[in-house]
Amino acid sequence: MKQLRDVLRRLPSLFDRGAFDAACHDIRRVVPIDQLGIARVSNDGTHFRAYVTWTSPDVGIPAVKWAQRLEVTRADMAALYPGGAPRICRDTLVSPEASERAHGEAGICCTVSLPIGDPLVGVVALGLSSAELLSDQHVPLLREVAAMLIDRLDESLVAANAGRLQKVMQAMPMGAIMVAADGTVDETNPAAERLLGRSATALVGVSLRDLITAPDGGRLGWRLDQPAGPAAAILHTRAGPRPVVVQLAAPATVAGQPFVYGPLFIVDNSAERAAAAALERRTDELHRLEAEHRAVIDDLPVIVFTHDHLGRATYVSRAIERILGYTPEECYAMPNFGALNVDPVPPDYGTRPGVYERDFRQRRRDGREIVMRYTVRVLGDDEGRVTGAEGFGVDVTSERDAQHRLLLADRLTALGMLVAGVGHEINNPAAYVALGVQQIARHLRGARMGSERAEEAIERVLPILDDVSAGVHRIAEIVGELKLFSRHPGADAPGPIDLNGVVRSAASLVQAELRSRARLVVELGELPPLPGAWARLSQVVLNLLINAAQAIPPGAPEANEVSVSTLRAGSDICIVVRDSGCGISPDAQQRIFDPFYTTKPVGEGTGLGLAISYDIVRRLGGVISLESDAGRGSRFTVSVPYVAPPPAVVERPSLMAVASGSVLVVDDERALGSAIARELSGRMQVRVVHTGKEAIAELERSQYDAVLCDLRMPGVSGADVYRRTQARDSGQADRFVFLTGAGGLAAEADFLRTTGRPVLEKPFAMADLWRTVGAVVRARPS
Repeated sequence: MKQLRDVLRRLPSLFDRGAFDAACHDIRRVVPIDQLGIARVSNDGTHFRAYVTWTSPDVGIPAVKWAQRLEVTRADMAALYPGGAPRICRDTLVSPEASERAHGEAGICCTVSLPIGDPLVGVVALGLSSAELLSDQHVPLLREVAAMLIDRLDESLVAANAGRLQKVMQAMPMGAIMVAADGTVDETNPAAERLLGRSATALVGVSLRDLITAPDGGRLGWRLDQPAGPAAAILHTRAGPRPVVVQLAAPATVAGQPFVYGPLFIVDNSAERAAAAALERRTDELHRLEAEHRAVIDDLPVIVFTHDHLGRATYVSRAIERILGYTPEECYAMPNFGALNVDPVPPDYGTRPGVYERDFRQRRRDGREIVMRYTVRVLGDDEGRVTGAEGFGVDVTSERDAQHRLLLADRLTALGMLVAGVGHEINNPAAYVALGVQQIARHLRGARMGSERAEEAIERVLPILDDVSAGVHRIAEIVGELKLFSRHPGADAPGPIDLNGVVRSAASLVQAELRSRARLVVELGELPPLPGAWARLSQVVLNLLINAAQAIPPGAPEANEVSVSTLRAGSDICIVVRDSGCGISPDAQQRIFDPFYTTKPVGEGTGLGLAISYDIVRRLGGVISLESDAGRGSRFTVSVPYVAPPPAVVERPSLMAVASGSVLVVDDERALGSAIARELSGRMQVRVVHTGKEAIAELERSQYDAVLCDLRMPGVSGADVYRRTQARDSGQADRFVFLTGAGGLAAEADFLRTTGRPVLEKPFAMADLWRTVGAVVRARPS
């Protein structure tokens, strides 16, 4: 046994395979083993590792890989050895353990497993080819051998770990100093040498206090026998002080001795600190730039905004406070960024990713309405779903007002060119109306004085009355055409319009201007009723017809022609104006729609007509195009897309279905008031007043089923009467029908639009009077 101990002591390392195999052969001379394996438990007791194994050439068991992990805990392994007793299996072929049966099948028929340590440190397993080779005297000897093998394994592991740690220390990028018990340098790694700028030989024995201080130059205040850090420090290198981070690890012990040395780790964070300082400077710069950009955005005369997919504002510039009177914080609290709109948002607006531009009327905090032009980019995901939007809004109230004034000025200019012809058109029917009235009066006087029989007088008067009625109707048509062109540019015509009627009106107004220049041909196709906004095309048609007339010199009307036609082309409604005039040169065609550009002589054109026409058509979503050859005339085509609305069911009651009721007529024109009263008095109880003040007093005294109120009266207007009545009795205000013979005032148009009450345009037919009054009377509460 002494010889065996000497053999095990002389082993340089259990990991020296040649020396270990030789030692196993020496053990075999004492105990005839054919297999030897050593398993060491991990420090935390969660598993074992089979570090070394040996198998004799006489058996065919494959060798176990070095350091192979065995998934069994310390507690599970200790349970196999109650009281620390060895485990002996003398016939592995019949063992209930699968691992032992596997050994038997490989030729190891007897196994001995020896636990070492309490708590369990490791297990040494030995195998013999026959149980007869194992005697009871072998077991104590094997236990002693196993204990020595475990000790030598621990020594080998320590040495191996030390070597591995040394390699790690040498290769690690951070500096490491092994500290001696007196606080001096015992050993350094290459990284520490590079940091300090000194060799390891020069550093050994140098006090740490001379190498490392606190950031303020004082001591760190650490104890070398206790772990500390990480902490900021100053490393005093050959090149000068250097900021670092240091950490002192737990002190090491060797062979049960107290504190011998501890590793001090040094991390050079100067690059990180420089990067952090640069990042901080860059962050401060970005914050400064952001503040400057935000200030610039806030100072812009536009509202910059973003909102989410539900329309809730996520950012609004401070300009909204100047423009609309609301703070950004108040906008963030609104359920939708469009909550300030007066006009409803179209149902298809912003429902798909893309760029949208539209004008909206919005109400300021002080109640004043302004017009905002919003340009919005709607954002979406890969599947086309809206995720939010960004954009800006500009107050274009002044621009819109200027545009409206410009439009009105252009209309007045156009009508000014036609005023002589319009006067002629009115004077013709006025002349035969005046003559007809005189003739009627002469015949009626003759019948009253007996110089003419009544029957003969009636026969002579009736045709004259027809002529007078036709003349009055023609005068009303001309006035209606003028009212159409004097309508405020910002107000759309109420309800659907007849575009052919608009074209006929324009053609009628320009007829006198054309009479000495060319024949006028009007060809109107079948068109559906169109939205009220299309009434703006009246100015376009009038401008195109005036240009066509002025392109033809007077004097040869039989040789020239101007035509205007309407038609439906696919989904577009088209208006085409042709002339046989002088045409437009290619150079001029490039600028023909530019503002203030004109080919006419000085004093005959402003250069606004076509530019305004182009803008009107564009705002309706259409285009206006030109085809022209110099000397061969021109052709302008206006195309506007049209989508048919769903059919509406309109109930048209007959006059006989009109119910009876009480009617108040308010009109400062006494003759008109009396005429309305005469017409309605057969089925209605009618009272007539002639001032707004009288109307208010009457409505305070009595209730009426219908109130026919003139809109424009001196002193107290019809709008004033309505507002006073609405404030006192909203039910009575719902009985109003407004009478108006004027057009073109924006305030009146806005008032009529907001009330929603019916309007009778003067002059009106008696059938329209009965239809409107009947509808109001029938709608009264039961």
